[in-house]
Amino acid sequence: MQPRHLPKLDFTHKRLQSMTAKIATNEREFTGQVVSWLNELLDHGAYPFREITGETTIHTGKKKLRFPDVQLWLNRKAGLAFCGWECKPPTVAVDDSELLGNAAEKARAIRADFFVTWNMRDTVIWRTPPVGQNVTHTHRYYAYGSLTDIREIEDLWDEACHAQLRERAAQILRDMAILHREGHLNLEPVSKLL
Repeated sequence: MQPRHLPKLDFTHKRLQSMTAKIATNEREFTGQVVSWLNELLDHGAYPFREITGETTIHTGKKKLRFPDVQLWLNRKAGLAFCGWECKPPTVAVDDSELLGNAAEKARAIRADFFVTWNMRDTVIWRTPPVGQNVTHTHRYYAYGSLTDIREIEDLWDEACHAQLRERAAQILRDMAILHREGHLNLEPVSKLL
């Protein structure tokens, strides 16, 4: 049997240039990066959380599914969650009413006292309101200082911004562990930060 001849591949610059795809960062990529950072921290720290997942399916009602971007689990197998996070690009406000409504619905479904909204730039921990009650600014538990260098989702890949985002993820995780252990944070109240 004679060897089969394959066509010669053309790897010239012109050929590669025409094959180049446009690459864009999106919310899922940011969320995936956050989950990766958090699991790395979980592997090397003393946290009460056993697993951290992304886009876990939560049944919130009759044929209604929701997917928190980040989910902190005390025991994933038993379905015992602590807190969900919503990670958005800087173009979505952390207090956007649709975002808050969806996040609160997910938090209620897992019986979480808190949830987080994070748009890369701004981060807020919210108290979960009772069923039937909308999230308002009175439910803000803590607002972190703004990461002012971050202006767009592509900043995820800027070295300095990447480091700031990674540190913010670590800071939120540490605060979630304190909230779990002590039931509160010893931080400045939101009213002093706004």
